Amino acid sequence: MTAVLRHDFDREVVRTSRHLPVVVEFTAAWSAQSRMLGAVLGRLEQEFAPRLRVVRIELSERPEIAAMLGVRAAPAVVAFRDGQAVAAFAGVLPESKLRGFLAQLLPTPGVDEVIEGRAHLRAGRWQPAADLLRVALAVDPSRDDLRADYVRALIELGRLDEAWRAWLPLRGRTARDPALAAMGIWIDALSAAEDAPDEATLRAAAEDNAPAARYALAQWLMAQRRWAEALDVLIALVVSDRTFADDLARRTVLAVFELAGDAALVSDYRRRLAAALF
Repeated sequence: MTAVLRHDFDREVVRTSRHLPVVVEFTAAWSAQSRMLGAVLGRLEQEFAPRLRVVRIELSERPEIAAMLGVRAAPAVVAFRDGQAVAAFAGVLPESKLRGFLAQLLPTPGVDEVIEGRAHLRAGRWQPAADLLRVALAVDPSRDDLRADYVRALIELGRLDEAWRAWLPLRGRTARDPALAAMGIWIDALSAAEDAPDEATLRAAAEDNAPAARYALAQWLMAQRRWAEALDVLIALVVSDRTFADDLARRTVLAVFELAGDAALVSDYRRRLAAALF
């Protein structure tokens, strides 16, 4: 039911709009257009409840508020969200356009989950990040950026089978997005490391210079986040055998550059890779 502003505009409109969109309807008792707009807005308010609130202001009773918002005549509407006036119109809109005006004020489904989930991700709180990003991704499965964030959280939780399944829809985009390519290579490395023998056994096998054994050692080092050691093994493999698994060693070097998060290390090893190739 439409509320009529009686007292504090700041409390009833501005502060309320920080958690709920508020539509301020300026009306005049003598105006047929005001009555028309009020009737349609009242119906739509019930349709959109409880996701927004409508507040009615009689223009002649609160001219100072109208002047503050640039409203010169009734009917007029000013919408508030997050404590700010964000949209307005004067006169009467057709019901379909008025419905669209109200709909644009509502938060996009999943937005809160994205914001909170990414905050958890930045803070390294992987479980709540995964939970919230899964909800956001269910709302909009087309968001590759959300999917990548969700996969990252699953990787950090060690839920590699789930991470792999979540990553699969991104596989076709890896050619143009190095970060997505790196994510797939890292999942492979972590999965391989789960079934690998100990480091000494891996290093002994790699001494025979078999490319697959050397690559297995590099994957194990990646799983331990021993990035420099992994890069040493991979670049040596690039030099000795560019044909191994369709240039997999070089592609994995590029993946480590994305994953390491160490600008100095990446700069150093980029130079080493260039020297090895050229």
